Amino acid sequence: MKHRYIITALLWLALVPLLAGCSRAFTIKGNIKGVGSQMLRVVYYTPQGVKDALIPASADRFEYKAPLEADDWTLVYLYDMQSQVVARFAVERGSTVKVRGDLGQRHRLEVKGPDVDEQWYKFMAEHAALYDSPDHSQLDRLIEKQAASHPADLLSTLLVLCDYSKLNNAAQASRLLAGLTHKPAGLMAAYTAIHRRVARKAASIGSLLFYESGGDYAAFDPATAQASLLCLWTGNSGSLAQQAAQLKQWSSAYGSRLLLADVCLDADTSAWRGTIAAAGGTWRHYWAPAGPLDRQLLGLDIQSTPLYVVTDARGKIVYNGDQPARVAASLARLLK
Repeated sequence: MKHRYIITALLWLALVPLLAGCSRAFTIKGNIKGVGSQMLRVVYYTPQGVKDALIPASADRFEYKAPLEADDWTLVYLYDMQSQVVARFAVERGSTVKVRGDLGQRHRLEVKGPDVDEQWYKFMAEHAALYDSPDHSQLDRLIEKQAASHPADLLSTLLVLCDYSKLNNAAQASRLLAGLTHKPAGLMAAYTAIHRRVARKAASIGSLLFYESGGDYAAFDPATAQASLLCLWTGNSGSLAQQAAQLKQWSSAYGSRLLLADVCLDADTSAWRGTIAAAGGTWRHYWAPAGPLDRQLLGLDIQSTPLYVVTDARGKIVYNGDQPARVAASLARLLK
């Protein structure tokens, strides 16, 4: 009998680390129509840094499990092979998240797991049309109301961090965040670390396809000139009128050696044609229907407008910023 107790105790001691390991892990289980059989990418944050792994999906199903070193909330992002976000979750040690739905309806996924994730995806589903719209102004107003009325809710923190538009709006986003009272340190660190990594600026651009003022899609290809310049703008950044004089000066100075175009990032095109007509100029006028979320533009890390992007003939970006003086210096070097 004594030996039986000893053996039982030894078995229990052997199981304790395994059970502790399970309680430290988080698990993501998915069944999303349209995922098919591909390698999905999962990105999440721990105090040791951003973790990045591949998950094999088969017949729309996938599962991922990993330990969390810290006893705090963190963010998990799931991407498809085109680097598009499939889903996002807030998890802590021991969390299990089950997600199902349709890849074509990413804001209408069904989620079971931590309360805050269920609340987040319920909010998305109820306002999916606003999430799907290139114009985020209505969604931003809704998030502002949520943050003001529920400053102690973790959902408010997630919405401001992950869903509130920060294009030409960074100061307001900071004010909203400052007014919230439930901001787990791990979650804040996760957002900063993951988005700094995901939004890493591209080193070059290739041929880009935009909607042109003439009514068709047209390509902007840096390889067709010695240098190229894109001016990205929105109506609330002073419109194109403030940049037009400078663009005309560069267009006149460099002629055909410079491929020049402006790109409107506004969701509403009602004022677009009138704006470009008033601006004049002989360069190309484009519109990006998805605005700063256009897949072709994600690598430019658009935080505010106007944004100038200068490249050489190979598409290598030599300047990405908002300073006309640095644009002028870059063009002078490339076209001397």
